[in-house]
Amino acid sequence: MQKVCSNCTTTFECLSCNNEGCWCLQYPPLLSCDLESDCMCPTCLSAVLENKTQDIIASGSIDLINNLPKSNKLIEGVDFYYTPEGYMCFTAFHHLKRGKCCGNGCRHCPY
Repeated sequence: MQKVCSNCTTTFECLSCNNEGCWCLQYPPLLSCDLESDCMCPTCLSAVLENKTQDIIASGSIDLINNLPKSNKLIEGVDFYYTPEGYMCFTAFHHLKRGKCCGNGCRHCPY
């Protein structure tokens, strides 16, 4: 089903009627469902989740992220992004989900 992003008004595909569920279900459950607004496109949802992650880190409530169900699937825009040079860069959310510092001096390491 075609939907319009409640944030940027871009049209995108919602797969909620699909037997496997919609693409948005792969994203971490960090936002509460707001029945007053509609879904967001992948780009906006990723951006909102990144801001939410930064708020969680700033508040010191990182246990919320540490206690999420573990998944090996990486989500672009949430767990990582590509630099202009083409390198994969992990986000603070990914590092918190991982649960420890790897010692590599990562750009977004919250530890």
